[in-house]
Amino acid sequence: MTASPPVSRDVSPRPQLDALIRAAYVEPIRSVLIVDDEFPTVDAFVGHILDTSSSTNVKPINAELAQRLIRFCRDGRRSWLVDVHNGIGGPQSVLQERAGTLHQSDLVILDYHLDGDLGDGQSAIGVLRRLAENKHFNLVIVYTKGGATKAGAGSVFFEVLSGLAGPVSTELGEDKYLMIAAELAEISLEGEGADSNADPAAAGLKADIEELSTLQSYLHERFGHNRGARGKYAEIYKRLHAALRAAGSKFVPADIVHWVIENGQRTHATFLGASSVAGMKYGIDGPINWIKTASLFVTVIDKDVDPAALEDGLISALKSSRPAPYQLLMARMRVELEDGGAVAASEILEDKHMQAGWLREFFEAETDSKVAIVSNAIDRHWESLGDRIRPNLDRYAASLVEDASTVDKEAELDYYFGAVNKEKSDIYARLNLYQNSKSVVGGHLMTGHILRVTSPRPSGDPVISYWVCLSPACDLVPGQKAGGWKESLGDHMPFVAVLLHSMTAADAVKKATENANVFLSIDGELSCFCTSPDMKSTTAPQWEQFFADNGGRFESAKSTFNLSRISSIDGKIVSTQHLAQVVGQLRYEYALNLMQRLGATMSRVGLDFYTDKKK
Repeated sequence: MTASPPVSRDVSPRPQLDALIRAAYVEPIRSVLIVDDEFPTVDAFVGHILDTSSSTNVKPINAELAQRLIRFCRDGRRSWLVDVHNGIGGPQSVLQERAGTLHQSDLVILDYHLDGDLGDGQSAIGVLRRLAENKHFNLVIVYTKGGATKAGAGSVFFEVLSGLAGPVSTELGEDKYLMIAAELAEISLEGEGADSNADPAAAGLKADIEELSTLQSYLHERFGHNRGARGKYAEIYKRLHAALRAAGSKFVPADIVHWVIENGQRTHATFLGASSVAGMKYGIDGPINWIKTASLFVTVIDKDVDPAALEDGLISALKSSRPAPYQLLMARMRVELEDGGAVAASEILEDKHMQAGWLREFFEAETDSKVAIVSNAIDRHWESLGDRIRPNLDRYAASLVEDASTVDKEAELDYYFGAVNKEKSDIYARLNLYQNSKSVVGGHLMTGHILRVTSPRPSGDPVISYWVCLSPACDLVPGQKAGGWKESLGDHMPFVAVLLHSMTAADAVKKATENANVFLSIDGELSCFCTSPDMKSTTAPQWEQFFADNGGRFESAKSTFNLSRISSIDGKIVSTQHLAQVVGQLRYEYALNLMQRLGATMSRVGLDFYTDKKK
């Protein structure tokens, strides 16, 4: 008798969301790798044909399950390419023999006990850890008979979760850990001897402490985001803290939480990995469970579930993980890029005249300009590719809009982003950051580059200031000499920059539509600036003529170069050297807006009207 596929009880029916998830994660599946030590492999069968004395050592019941899995993958709707590996030799064997397959497999169906039913699952966890390290996004179904306790897939889920997690520092200290353990042991003994009818709270303390010592409790506190368990554990902590306070303890609830984590790491050390996989989150709701990282999504499903129902189980797990709308859109974009890239490239390659012209320009250009020509071709191709996949993405986005119309807006925002949803200034500052800036590109100074200029002083620390380059792009090509002043400067590239004045995120958001502010990520931190010293858009920006050494070419991977500034020292005009580093870049249209504002300032006309100064 086969079990029904796991279906979440708490996720409300949203057929549109099911379709969105299927389109983003399941439809892109092209290949499947099944890893199970009890399954037959092509290698084994070929070997048996060539040498009839050899044996496949596969039980009929396991061969039948393998057949049903293969049929599930190859049915008419899916037609997935499928391969089977027996996992013998541990994770290193699997990865060495099938490294290319693992990297290229969109879905891995992985048996938990690759070393037999009595194995500890470490080989499977090793495979998962390696999958989490590669850049290809992998969906994994851990298809299992149950954990060492034979408690079913739930037991294996927590073992997998702990195997992907590593110990964390609690800063509790050995003495404090032992003191809390002693106090908990004392109230546990008192609870054990209490009359459950006369004092049920005291009698339940021993069970509470035992509950907090389980692997599940440790993992709940280790990650702190399993929403379904909060109420249950909150009550346990409330009872324990009341009992400790009554006994004269000075420990606070946070100390007990740290003790649970430290005790869990000591008690369940054999289950823990050496280090944690980055960005891991998890959730469990009855039979539905999931673990996800940046490049891995795992769900554990019992082998009692028929293979034909695995896709529904996977979608239920994905749905339970509640991918945010933006996450779904990005996932679908990856699909469209992969599907539409070859077609878009072939259309471009059909234009032989364009290719001949591009290659001629490339050959005839100066060495410094060749990189810019290639970069321009990449920009155009990305634009063409975007245009190609846009109609399909627009249809997907329309479905997102339709699904969003069925939910409570504030409830959804609170679910996905919690306290972040209340930080309105930071929300809009980050949104504007994405809108107006991008990663630094290019090997030389360009329009919209944000410069951190370090200016030496005769004594004390150097002065740090931030500027935005606002010279036209055509004037910033290294090696380009048009005669006259520029040619006489040699390899010193003249450019205009505007001084940026720091401001708070809240003020920047309030005045964002005045178009004089910029939002940047500098050294991983949000930084907001205004081009006007008094933060008023009507005030003229402070600009200066700089001269970049070596034609503005960067000297290192950190995008640094030296520049010269003109100033007056002792009544004489002198040039001083300063170190500049490009720490950000505005999107071109935002740089053009600031160029326009600067141009208006530099071309203003002073008129001789009079006013009554006594007013």
